[in-house]
Amino acid sequence: MKSQNVHYFPGHMQKALRIIESYAKVVDLIIELVDARAPFSSRNPLLDKIAPNKSRLILLSKSDLADPACSKEWISYFKIQNITAISSNLKKDKLASLISFATKDLLLAKRKKEEKFGMKPQMIKTMVIGIPNVGKSTLINNLGGRKIAAVGNKAGITRAEQWIKLNADFVLLDTPGVLPMNYLDQQEAIR
Repeated sequence: MKSQNVHYFPGHMQKALRIIESYAKVVDLIIELVDARAPFSSRNPLLDKIAPNKSRLILLSKSDLADPACSKEWISYFKIQNITAISSNLKKDKLASLISFATKDLLLAKRKKEEKFGMKPQMIKTMVIGIPNVGKSTLINNLGGRKIAAVGNKAGITRAEQWIKLNADFVLLDTPGVLPMNYLDQQEAIR
């Protein structure tokens, strides 16, 4: 029996994808959350096409539920692709310093460019993206140190984008989750 493509892309995901595309042009950094238990399956290939040249940080969430050795291998895999990656337990780890350390080169480059053109320091505009229910809002609450974004154990809690100022250096854009438009076969869709 030949497997068929699985196509599932409701209107609200198309709208979210358009929002992500428009903001990708103005942000300095994209933090892509993926599930540490299934990093490949929890990435959306559309996101690579939207902003191929943007600085990106991949955060492997739910690392407490994943094999640490596998997480290290995935971090190495992304490093080979020139993408910074870190793994974390979003509920317990203090992520502000971890993300600041991972993005320090970006911040320094931005400050040098601003100084060169005589500009006042601007915040780094950061967009948080990922598939539904991977922990985007939990990350934002962790970084903000308080409940800023609504969270729940079901997909679709974040329905619209929202900007959240974290500190003098960073402002985050929380976005709704977007699944891939097509899956090549039913087994891939189930994963």
